[in-house]
Amino acid sequence: MRAIFLSFNLLCFAFSAMAGTEPSTAAALLRYDAFVGGAKVGEARIHVVIDGGSYQIQGSARTRGLLDTFSNWRNRFSARGGIAKARGGIAKARGGIAKARGGLEDRGILPLSFSYLEKDRDKRREVLVQEGTLRVVKNGKVRATRPAPAGFDVLTGLFVLQSCAGDQLLHTGRHHYRLTRLESKPGRCRYVVMDDDEDRYEVSVAFTNRGGIVVPHRVDVDGFLSGTVLLRDAEVAVGERINAPGPLVGAAAAPGAGAGPATVMTP
Repeated sequence: MRAIFLSFNLLCFAFSAMAGTEPSTAAALLRYDAFVGGAKVGEARIHVVIDGGSYQIQGSARTRGLLDTFSNWRNRFSARGGIAKARGGIAKARGGIAKARGGLEDRGILPLSFSYLEKDRDKRREVLVQEGTLRVVKNGKVRATRPAPAGFDVLTGLFVLQSCAGDQLLHTGRHHYRLTRLESKPGRCRYVVMDDDEDRYEVSVAFTNRGGIVVPHRVDVDGFLSGTVLLRDAEVAVGERINAPGPLVGAAAAPGAGAGPATVMTP
């Protein structure tokens, strides 16, 4: 079951992006459906805002259909950070960015926080990556604080990086995904993905333009668990902001962490 959930996480997160957007004021509300073997297994609702030199992402994903009967999986997630106006580099005063954490090139993006609340029939897990640390609370038990993983979190890496970006190291706080680009064509790109269990699968994505914003309209995953994510609909608005307190609720929250534009992690 773990492999199924890891793949579905990637299906829900992967490439549902405002890809290729330069720093400006824009917002989109995207809704995606995920299918395996032709059956709908999940859906995701994602709100992305890029406002000048910052970005905010929040959304939710859940299982549907037969998979939901067995798992009742739910995930609410958020990320926020800064974008350099010229994608050549952000001031390194806050501890560096991807180049210092995973050997990736500096792409002018500074993640500030990444968090999610994941629930199914057997567990409840809260994850927060912030200020160089990883904090996890599982079923109410606070786990030992660890250094933040290398690379970009999946939301920043897949929602904020330009479309068909080169090789990437992404993480969900607890798991890593290494993306190697195989092909890049206008409106389409293809990657090989290797997770931290060394499982490999291929991901291809096709883009479309919605309201002047480039977004994926189809993602195909071919591997141990093959599936497809389709854009159901998208709403585009200019100047909209995400207003929600706190990056994470519960013992995993960083001491003294103030309110910020991120998901409210509640049941």
